[in-house]
Amino acid sequence: MTKTIAFILLLILLSACRIRDFTFKRSFENGNWLYTDSLIFDFPNKDTNSLKSLYFEIQLLKEYPFRNLYLQSYTKTPKGVIFPAMPEFHFADSVGYFYVKPSRGVYQFNIPLNSDIHLNEIGNYQFVIKQFMRPDTLKGVHSIQFIIEWEEE
Repeated sequence: MTKTIAFILLLILLSACRIRDFTFKRSFENGNWLYTDSLIFDFPNKDTNSLKSLYFEIQLLKEYPFRNLYLQSYTKTPKGVIFPAMPEFHFADSVGYFYVKPSRGVYQFNIPLNSDIHLNEIGNYQFVIKQFMRPDTLKGVHSIQFIIEWEEE
């Protein structure tokens, strides 16, 4: 009887909160990400109370020539304040072996950027992501996805 009540309470709690997400995905023609090709997307923030988590997902082809990736990123708030960042991501060891196994010739990396953050303003947040590697054309990039998740009551 106690287990049944606990199970019903768990179902009620889980149904009260829904995971919501916002996803922006960009695929690259011929696996080439040009330096001049900025990824720009807007997120309409309607809730300043819920905690948000930001994720970056990248799919690389075996032709990707590096062990890492440097990005330039900017977050612009609805009031126009800009927060720059320059993250670096590592995908392979010192010998060049990717940290994940390929699926259909694609290496997929899911990278948490920030978790449990507040977006303190209602309105449109703009995110800009640019590759910041030495070559103008970065080969071997199949797609990039940016995900924002939050719980909604």
